[in-house]
Amino acid sequence: QMVATSVLPSIETRIHNMNVEVSNSKKGVKNVFKNFWRKPKESGNLNDSLHDGVIQGGASGNSSSHGPGLSSLSPQSDNVFYRYDSIESQTRLLADTLFIIKDYDSAFNIYRLVKDDYKHDQNAFHAASTHEMMALCLIMMDLHPDRSRGDIISHIEEAMELYRAASEIDPLMNGLDKNRPTVATLATRCLTRLAIMQASMPSLCMGRDERVAKELGNASSHETSLGAAVLLEQSSALYFQAGMYRKFAHHILMAGHLFRSAGQEQHALRCFASSMYIYHGNDRVWIELFDHVTSALAAQLYAMKRMKLSFELYKQLVATTGNGRVSIKSQQKFFDNVLKICRGYKIDALASIEKMKLSIQEKSKTEKRFKDEGDEVLKCTPGAERVLEIPDINIPHISDSTIKIENSSLSEIEGSIHFGSQSKGSDEIWQNLVDATEAELKTVASHGIDPKPLPTAKSFTKQVITKLDEEQQNNLFLAKSKRTPGRPEVRARMEPITISFIISNPLGFLVPISSMQLVARMKCGESGRIYTNVEAIDIHSNKGKANNNMKNWKFNCSNELFEVADFSRLFSTESQSWATPDDEGLEPFFVVSKKALALDGRSKRAVSLNICGLVDGDLEILGVRCKIFNEIWVYHQFLVPGPMLQNTSHNRGNRVRGESTLLKSKIECKMPNLSAVMIPTSSGKGRVLQGQVSEWTLRISNQGTAAADKITLKTNVPWINILDRGKAKINDEMAYKHETSHCVGPSGTLMLLPISDGSSNPNSTLLKPGQTVDIPIQIRTSGGGRQDFYMLFRYELFDMITSKLVPTKVRWLRQMFSVAVYPSLTMTASLIPSYGSGSDHILSVEMTNYRSDKQSDLDIFVNSISVASKLYKVKPLVPQNLSGSIEGTRSKIGHSIGWREQVTMHYLISPVNSTPFKCNLSECSLGTETVNHKNESRVTDFICLEYAHDKFKFAVDEHKKELARRDADKEGEPRSIAQIRRANAPASNSDNQPFSEDTSTESKRTRALTIINDSHPTSLDCLCSSEESSSEINIICTWATSGTEDS
Repeated sequence: QMVATSVLPSIETRIHNMNVEVSNSKKGVKNVFKNFWRKPKESGNLNDSLHDGVIQGGASGNSSSHGPGLSSLSPQSDNVFYRYDSIESQTRLLADTLFIIKDYDSAFNIYRLVKDDYKHDQNAFHAASTHEMMALCLIMMDLHPDRSRGDIISHIEEAMELYRAASEIDPLMNGLDKNRPTVATLATRCLTRLAIMQASMPSLCMGRDERVAKELGNASSHETSLGAAVLLEQSSALYFQAGMYRKFAHHILMAGHLFRSAGQEQHALRCFASSMYIYHGNDRVWIELFDHVTSALAAQLYAMKRMKLSFELYKQLVATTGNGRVSIKSQQKFFDNVLKICRGYKIDALASIEKMKLSIQEKSKTEKRFKDEGDEVLKCTPGAERVLEIPDINIPHISDSTIKIENSSLSEIEGSIHFGSQSKGSDEIWQNLVDATEAELKTVASHGIDPKPLPTAKSFTKQVITKLDEEQQNNLFLAKSKRTPGRPEVRARMEPITISFIISNPLGFLVPISSMQLVARMKCGESGRIYTNVEAIDIHSNKGKANNNMKNWKFNCSNELFEVADFSRLFSTESQSWATPDDEGLEPFFVVSKKALALDGRSKRAVSLNICGLVDGDLEILGVRCKIFNEIWVYHQFLVPGPMLQNTSHNRGNRVRGESTLLKSKIECKMPNLSAVMIPTSSGKGRVLQGQVSEWTLRISNQGTAAADKITLKTNVPWINILDRGKAKINDEMAYKHETSHCVGPSGTLMLLPISDGSSNPNSTLLKPGQTVDIPIQIRTSGGGRQDFYMLFRYELFDMITSKLVPTKVRWLRQMFSVAVYPSLTMTASLIPSYGSGSDHILSVEMTNYRSDKQSDLDIFVNSISVASKLYKVKPLVPQNLSGSIEGTRSKIGHSIGWREQVTMHYLISPVNSTPFKCNLSECSLGTETVNHKNESRVTDFICLEYAHDKFKFAVDEHKKELARRDADKEGEPRSIAQIRRANAPASNSDNQPFSEDTSTESKRTRALTIINDSHPTSLDCLCSSEESSSEINIICTWATSGTEDS
C-alpha cells in the first residue's frame, strides 16, 4: 500500500518534473540548434545551476593545470563534474530512473540526448558510462536481436574506448612507471566490468572471438595484477575458441605470471600447465617457449613445496638446455635446485624417479624387465634399499649412434714407427682378403701336409679359384641369413671388451664426472646364476668382507685397471636372495674399468670404457653409470637400433627392425689375442721410393690367454719378403723349387709366419700366451702416389691340454697403412739380334732418375744388372769401368745417375752352354763393391712374388670375365658369333697366361726335357718355367741412394 500510495506517485511526479526540465532544455527545434552550437564548458562552469539562471561555483574554484582537457575531468579528482541541479545531471537522473522502472525505450532516448553533451565537455568517463547504459537498454529491449546486435556492439566498443582514455589520464596513473598499480582506478574497473560482461554473452561473441579477446587484452593494460590475470585468462579462452592456439598459449602464460605476482599460486600453476601442451603438442613444437613454460612451472611447484613434480620438470630442463637456448645463469639455477631436492627431499626425488622410469618403460621393454627385477631384489633381500640415481638426465649427453665395440689391445710399443699412416681401410677389400685366405688354406689342406708331387701352378690356381667361388657363395648365403636377427658375437673369457662413444656437455659450465663405468648383466652358462649391476640398489651385507671392492684386476691385452662395478649383486640359489661380491666366497662374473674426467661447457670428447667377463656365459651391456659433482648418480641406457628385417615382405614394407646384438656377447673359452708392430731395422726412415727395399722387424705378441697356431699373413700386394737366415742360396740343388717368403698359396701374398720359440722344433708355429717373436722382413714398395697396404693376420686356437688345434676358433687381425710412394728410377729394355753371333742378342737398358722426395742430393747409384733365365745369361757388351761414390760408409758401389738424367747401357745376352733344369742367375756389377745386407735374401725373391701374384690376379680376372659372359648367355638373348665360337673352341693353353707363348726351337727343346713340375708357384722354377716360355729373361736392377741403407 505504501508503494502504491507513496512511492509510485512520488516517482511519477519526479519523472514528470525532470521531463519538463529536460524537454525545455533538450527537446524541440530551438534546443536542437542551441545544443548544436553549444560550447564546451570550462572547468569552473561545469557545475552551473539551472535555478533562477544564477551560476554557482563548483566545489573547487581552481581549474586543472591541463585546462579544459580530459585530464581535468577525471572521476578521481576533487572536482564535482556536474551539480545535481545542472541540466546534464537532471537528464542523466531521468534516464537512470526510466531504466530502473524498465522503460528501456524512453531511457535509451534520454541517454542519447545527454551523451553528446559529455563529448562536447570532453568528459570521457561520463560519456563511456552513457554508451554502456545505451547498450544495456538495447540488450534489455531485445526487440530485433539481429538488427540491434550491431548497435549494441558499437556502443560497447565506444564505451570501452572512452573508459580506456579516461583511465590513461587519471591522476593516479601519472606517478606510475611500467609497473602495475596496486589499486585500479574507477575507469579501469568499469572497463574491466564491461569487457567481462561482453565476453560472457555468447550472442555478442559469436563470430567475434578474436576481436573480443583482443579487447580483453587491451583492457588489462592498466589493471592490477589480479585483474589483468583474470582478463588475460578470459582472452586466452576466446583465442582457443577461435582456433588461435599460439595466442591462447601466450595469453594463458602471461595470466600465469600475473597470478603468481598476485599471490594466487594455484591459479598460476593451472595456467602454466594449460600452456605446456600447445608448445609441445603432437604437431606443434616450440622448444624455447616450452623450456620457458617448464621453468616457470618448475619454479612455481618448487615454491609450493611440491618437490616430486618440480624435480621431474627440473630434470627435463637440465636435460634439454643445450644449443645456447638457456643462459648459463639459468642452467646453474636449474641444477642447483636439482641438487637441493636430492639433498633435502630424497623421498620425493626417489618417487619422482620411479615415475620417470615408468615413462621410459613404455619405450624399452628391457628397462621394464630390469625394473621388475629390481623390485624383486628389494622384496627378497634383507637390507636392500634404492640409491638415488637419475635416469636419462642427459648430463653428460651420450650419442648412441657413435657406439663402437671391439676387443681391447695394448697400446703401440714404445719406439715403433708406423709404415705410413694407419687407417681403417675398406670393408670390401678386407672381405676379399678373408675369402682369398680361406680359399688358399683350404686348397693347401686338401693336398695334405707335404704332397709329392705338388700340383702344377695352373692346377693349383684353378683349385684356389674354385674354393674362392665357394667362399663368395657362402658370403651371399650368410648375407641373406642376416636378414633375420643375428646371433651375439662370440668373445673370449678373461679378455677385456672396449666400448667407445662420444660424450658431450650441453651445459655452459664445467661438469666433473667420476666413477664412470659400464652397466651390464651376465648369466653364467654353467650354473645359470645372474650377476648384474642394473638398478642402483645398495645391499647392506652383515657377512664378513672379502675386500673385493678394493681388489684390482689386470689383463695382458689392456693397460686398464679393473674393479668390481658399483651396485653389483649375485643371485644366490641357496638363500633365494641377492648378495654382493663383498660377501665371503663370492667372486664377480665380470669386472669393469672406471674413469674420472671433467667436461668443459659445450665440449665433447671420445670415451672408452672396458668390461671383462670372468666366466663363460651370456653378457649384455646395457648402459653407462657415472657420478656428477661427486654427489648424484646418473644413468644412461644404450638404445641401439637393430638391423632392418628383410626376411618377409611385411617386414620390408613396414621397415621393421630386429633386436640389436651389438652390445650382446657370448663369453666362451680363453683365446689368443695377437698384436703386430713393424719396427724399422735401419735408423731413420725417410720417404719411400718406388722399388725401395727396406728392412723391418715384424714383432708378433700374444696378449691373450691361450696359445695361437698357424699364424698367416695375407696382403693385397706382394710387398713383404720374410727373411730366413738359413735359406738355401740360389745355386743350391733344390732351392729353386721351394716357395719364396714362406708363401702358402699361389697368390704370392699369403705367408705362414715362421714362429721360432727356441725349442728343439725349429719348424714350430706355436705362439704361447705372453710370448713375443721378432720376424725379420723386407718391404719393397711399388706403384706411385698414395698406396693402401693391407695386412690381414689369421691365427687359430691351440688347445694346450689336448695338444690339438681348434679349427673352429679362428681370429683375424687387421692393419692397413696408407703409404706415399715417390718416383725413383724407371727402366725400359729392348732386345735385338746380334750381328756378331746368331745365337746372341743385344740388350739395351734405359734408366731415368725421376726422384722428387727432397730438394737436393737426388742421385741414384745403379749397382748391378741381373738376368734370371733358364737358357740365357748376361755379360757386358764391352768392358765397363763406370763407378760412383757415395759419401759416408759406402763408396764405389755403382754408376751415379743424377736428377732427371737418362742413361742407356748395353749388354750381351748369350745362351748357356748346357740345358739345366733350374734357373740361371747372371749378374753384371757396375761398381767395385757390392751392397751387403744384414739378412741374406735372394735377388729374385720379390720378382718371384710379383710374378706369382700377377699370374694369379690375371687368372682371377679372366675367371670373372668368363662368369660374366656366362651370366650374359643365361639372360635368354641370342648369342653373338664370338660367343658361339668361344663355346665351340677348345680351351687354349694360353687362356690364363699373362705372357705370350714363344715357339722358338730352344723353347721346344726345353719342354721336351722338362720333368714333372712339382715346384711351388712362387719358386724360381716357376719364374723360369718352361710352361710359359724358356726363352724369357727377367731383368733385375739393383740401385741405392745416398743417406740410407735401403736399396
